[in-house]
Amino acid sequence: MNEIKLLLVDANDVDRAYYRHILIELSKFSLTIIEAKNAQEALAALKKEKISCALLDHRLPDQDGIELLKIIRKSIDPSLPIILLTGHGDEDIAVHALKEGASDYLVKSTIKPLTLVHSILEAITKRQTDNAAREEQLQLRHDAYYDDLTGLLNRHAFEEMAVRALSEAKRHSRLLSFLFIDLDYFKAVNDSLGHSVGDEMLVAVSQKLTGILRKEDIIARIGGDEFAALITGVETAADTCQVAEKIIKELAKPFQLGAPTVQIGASIGIAHYPESGQSFVELLNHADIALFQAKEEGRGRFAVYQP
Repeated sequence: MNEIKLLLVDANDVDRAYYRHILIELSKFSLTIIEAKNAQEALAALKKEKISCALLDHRLPDQDGIELLKIIRKSIDPSLPIILLTGHGDEDIAVHALKEGASDYLVKSTIKPLTLVHSILEAITKRQTDNAAREEQLQLRHDAYYDDLTGLLNRHAFEEMAVRALSEAKRHSRLLSFLFIDLDYFKAVNDSLGHSVGDEMLVAVSQKLTGILRKEDIIARIGGDEFAALITGVETAADTCQVAEKIIKELAKPFQLGAPTVQIGASIGIAHYPESGQSFVELLNHADIALFQAKEEGRGRFAVYQP
């Protein structure tokens, strides 16, 4: 366990000295104890130091201990291990403290030195375990929704967000446009320069697409060299066509990928809601049909699905 910074909040000098003595004597880890005599000093220390755990007396001269606990939870650190100390074994206080987020509740008159050390270590370990589990959940969610290489949304996430956006468009009678973007001559780059350069190209393309589209638009990598975009809030279909033209123009410019300068292009199929389809699957399929038409007509261009 790394160094522990313990905040000891107690107005009683004798009690603080006692806790400090037993903790220093019994701790088998690096320990720094920061002392505070009241709530004001405690809050100042919490804002200044990275505290690992707090021992908090229930009765402070300027603030009830549980009220201070609530302030810490709300305004400073919602997961800080906090052990409430009290001079009375009042079950109501214990229940109240635990309900407000105390990690443990100890009665001063019955505290055994080893019990105190164990309570501190257990509270800190629980926080570390909870944080690790939370980070793992966030990582799992990220992996489920984002493409590992480019950082864009993946196909699953794109569909989920597009279905939601489509529902909003139906409710408010708005226009939506689906763009199916396929890179021209990307296979030649992979075959001649290798997959690592191909990966660099995909990342560079993703960055360009992100720069061209607005924050409210939805962009995803849905296949090897295939991207999809959902353009929201457009006034007319012509607005989407202008976006497609800009994408084609930008992706036709040479890419400087380390030593080699690489040139590719892009073809785009467009399907508009509501005239090109009513569902996500229908619109994406129709955008794919339009993409095939654009490639048939010579690549480096866009085509709009015509029912």
